[in-house]
Amino acid sequence: MKIFGIVSEFNPFHNGHKYLIDQVQNKHNPDLIITVLSSAFVQRGEPNILSKWQRAEIACKYGSNIVLELPFVFACQNAEVFAKGALKILNSCGITDLAFGAEDENIETLKRISKILLLEDENIKYNIRKFLDEGNSYITSRNKAYLEAGYLNGSDIDLLSKSNNILAVEYIKAGLKLNPNLIYNSIKRHKSFHDTTDAVEGFTSASNIRRLFISKSEVKEFVPSETYKHLLNSNIYCDKTLYNIFKFDALDSDYNIKNTLEYEKGIENRIINFLDDCNSIEDLANLVSNKRITKSRVRRIIINSLIRVNKKQIFSALDNDNYIRVLALDNKGRSYIKNLKTNYITNFKEIKKASTSIQNIAKIEVKASNLFSIINDESLYKDFTTNPFIL
Repeated sequence: MKIFGIVSEFNPFHNGHKYLIDQVQNKHNPDLIITVLSSAFVQRGEPNILSKWQRAEIACKYGSNIVLELPFVFACQNAEVFAKGALKILNSCGITDLAFGAEDENIETLKRISKILLLEDENIKYNIRKFLDEGNSYITSRNKAYLEAGYLNGSDIDLLSKSNNILAVEYIKAGLKLNPNLIYNSIKRHKSFHDTTDAVEGFTSASNIRRLFISKSEVKEFVPSETYKHLLNSNIYCDKTLYNIFKFDALDSDYNIKNTLEYEKGIENRIINFLDDCNSIEDLANLVSNKRITKSRVRRIIINSLIRVNKKQIFSALDNDNYIRVLALDNKGRSYIKNLKTNYITNFKEIKKASTSIQNIAKIEVKASNLFSIINDESLYKDFTTNPFIL
């Protein structure tokens, strides 16, 4: 069987995402498409604009046969952990191919760079630390170190400066470690680029759609009808509520972010110093971030501290049992998953029967879902009351 995997956030599912799935179907004619979907919060440290169940339903209606959850413990982390967690889930479900959107289509170039980045010798490690000490971000420091060593050239660095290429390389790095036989398929982003306000013939970035939606502008031309229907019937999460929750938490004498995965020495002081000058986490991220610490990293540190997720829990989740939770599936997906040799979750109430490592991931997920519900003015504990969507 030819089983394609897709890693997604679908925040929200727009015409570009539909184009990606259509391209997979038309070019490769897969027997099955399995999508792993970020849950309540995304990799850049923000809440999803629609719930995981809404986005899973939409993805299923537009071609994904099975939609699995990428739990918070992986979804709201840096690109490397995000990719490792997603590939761990997809690989355990037997994918033969991985498809992803990227700014560059040349798979051989992406694979070459990925293999180079996996070979981190002591000289590279030393130079990464050197560039970090100069105040650069980790990605910039890494790129400079490999460029200085002659392992990468200027064109490679240009490729690695584009956000979807960064993720593509992390997917391939993770895949090379998990399954050397995995086939990679890069699909060039259609019409528009990541994180811009450009709009061309019904295509624009997800960030622009979120901006338009939050400002109550029209987004109908940029999203499929199912997405538009859900957007019309959804609350816009309250950023002020989220910030006030964090503000209260940060003022507690027991507040501690030192165990979060991306903690940077002294960042807690910058956060406290700017706390009263802001009205949102975005405002705070703008003030706390600098050349070395990106806004996305600041947001992730904040959200992970709220959920009480530490690096030990993340590494444990990566190293232990596979967390496979079904959010949506069609008949073809049902036929496939019932023959899966690994355990999977459809009824969250039965999580207590799972291994300790799976239960630990689930406990974190419940916290993240509840925080999402609070800022969207919705009922709590939806993980226990919402069933997978079946098409």
